[in-house]
Amino acid sequence: MFCDDAIAFQTASVCIPPCYVKRAYNYVSGKMTICTVIGFPLGNQTTETKVFEAQNAIENGAEEIDMVINIGALKAGDTEYVLHEIRQLKAAVGRLILKVIIETCLLTEAEKITMCKIVTQAGLAQAASLKWPRRKGTERLRKPTGPIRITCRACSIINIKNHKLEYHTL
Repeated sequence: MFCDDAIAFQTASVCIPPCYVKRAYNYVSGKMTICTVIGFPLGNQTTETKVFEAQNAIENGAEEIDMVINIGALKAGDTEYVLHEIRQLKAAVGRLILKVIIETCLLTEAEKITMCKIVTQAGLAQAASLKWPRRKGTERLRKPTGPIRITCRACSIINIKNHKLEYHTL
């Protein structure tokens, strides 16, 4: 059903759980880009596990990888770990699209800004996006100071009649 809807609505891709990537890839027969999420939901897997997951998903037909950052490492202030992990995942996916998911509902304003800087440091500004799940209590991020150039995407199902979707350029 997800694949059929994605094809019907001509979405850029359809995000499938890793265990179904191969089946979805075979089902869409080139009509749709297959995406999957690595490290869901809190990014607690080791970097090596995430790299294996990404490589396995690519072997099974994924053309886009969404990765969840290690939220615990960020919360502990281990930004080098988070940066290293993003770089390792980007190396694993090569020229394919890598999107970095931060769970904004779990982060402070300062941590959100730090993640924008880390993604930029990782060299993903042109090659990927920072996915910004919109959940209650995380409606916006104020523009940080300094040169940060990344693409941000608000990610959720939005009832247009009841919600206003705002995009902010960082």
